[in-house]
Amino acid sequence: MRKTWKTTIPLIAVLMMTLIFASAPTQAGNIILSNNTGTGNAPFFIEGEQTLVMNGFDLSTLGVSLPIALDTVTISVNTPVPGANIDLVIYQDGNGGSPIDASLVQRQNVNLDVSGNNRITLTEAAVITEPVVWVGFYLPPDFRFNADTSGASVLTYWAWSTGGSFDLNTLASAEVLGPGDGSAPVGIDMQGVARITAELRPPINDEVIVNAPIGQQIVAQESQDTSILEYYPFCGTLLYDPQDIIISSGFSFTTKCDVADEYNAPTGVVQPSGDVLTMQRAGHLYKIEAYISEEQRVEGNSHQLPVPVTHCIRIIPGDLERAVIAETRDIPERWYVLPTMRFGDLVCAEVTNASYLSYFLPRTEGSPPNVNLALGWAIVSPHPLQCGKNTTISVPVVNTGQEWFSTPSGSIKIIVEDVHVRTGIVTGAIEHQIETSRLGPGMRVVIDKGDFYVDSYVGELHRLQVRVDFDNLILETNEFDNTWYTDYILEFPEGKSKCATKPTL
Repeated sequence: MRKTWKTTIPLIAVLMMTLIFASAPTQAGNIILSNNTGTGNAPFFIEGEQTLVMNGFDLSTLGVSLPIALDTVTISVNTPVPGANIDLVIYQDGNGGSPIDASLVQRQNVNLDVSGNNRITLTEAAVITEPVVWVGFYLPPDFRFNADTSGASVLTYWAWSTGGSFDLNTLASAEVLGPGDGSAPVGIDMQGVARITAELRPPINDEVIVNAPIGQQIVAQESQDTSILEYYPFCGTLLYDPQDIIISSGFSFTTKCDVADEYNAPTGVVQPSGDVLTMQRAGHLYKIEAYISEEQRVEGNSHQLPVPVTHCIRIIPGDLERAVIAETRDIPERWYVLPTMRFGDLVCAEVTNASYLSYFLPRTEGSPPNVNLALGWAIVSPHPLQCGKNTTISVPVVNTGQEWFSTPSGSIKIIVEDVHVRTGIVTGAIEHQIETSRLGPGMRVVIDKGDFYVDSYVGELHRLQVRVDFDNLILETNEFDNTWYTDYILEFPEGKSKCATKPTL
């Protein structure tokens, strides 16, 4: 037996980083979680080995908006074990029922040294993102707690392993786990519910973003003044918080930004644990550069910023509710998805490295194949082109997606053509077939073509353009980066007043 039934007795502020991080609240939660009814108490004791006792709370019945912060827990102690180290644990569960598959949100070592209500304020609030929460204590032998006498209930669970302890990170590791309603395997009929309660409050934004599931944005629960943000001069919809640099780092570094060529985009997408994420990149590819003073440089990582800098991207409506921000790290570079928060039409994250930056979308069943063909900067010689003279063109092609692709023919077409801008007439064209097997995820191929001639409209504006997947055989995540072009004025060959004569075959 693990209990003795005795007599019934009566019983998310000031913003951190000036944008998204609010200061910690000074008062506890304002929503009380309690499954207790009535004033009758019955004490229960722990014997044999440490035992976890916890109460489950269904937040969906309370109309609570998630995420929510749990910051205070109270347990009614009958007889303490002075000096014992006790773990307070909080789990969350997306499907209800048994907590065997619940995930640990927070664990804190506490002392419960006095009889009566012991109220513990968590050192860090637990941010709950799922509808069922379990709150409990891993209690030592001889400890006694109070329960109400409201009748048999499955709202209090017990867990232990005979003769030892179990891993609190995984409730499935307990030898015994079940409700105290008299049923197996616990076999304890409490005829009531443990007097363990908790307090909730709306989370402040720093709590939300730190605890945000990687790959899933969190929506700010309150409006924020984003007027402090500044645009980079050459990076469109990317903004940053200058006060992170000015105040937090004492102006020890500066940053700049450019929109990078898609051809340079890294392909691997991971979360901080290193696990691969199934996501696809969208929007511009930004390249952040930093000028860091020598004393502020991080040894072994010249790209790491002395302090994180909040960056926000203004997102198009179709992507707004799913977008998360990622930065690149490592050599070779890989994308790391960052905890991301949405404010209006901005998604924001703390950027830690001067590297590539972009936003990503979680892949769904209806997502297009994670394939994107992009062209790098072609090398053209001579440039500008000279009338009737052989031109050579070196064209780099890359698949910046994470998937292989195929076509019925096993190849795709690349077209190089010259267009007279005033008339739209194509004055020269060559084509090349490239096997799709050469363009797997992250694969780069350079196509070298010669024998290209332009011999009309000298002294006028031309456009030399290269198009990959000319026949649109590939469904891509980005259909707008398949063309590279350069404008020029067609010239006579150097020192000549007429076009060169093309060689005849």
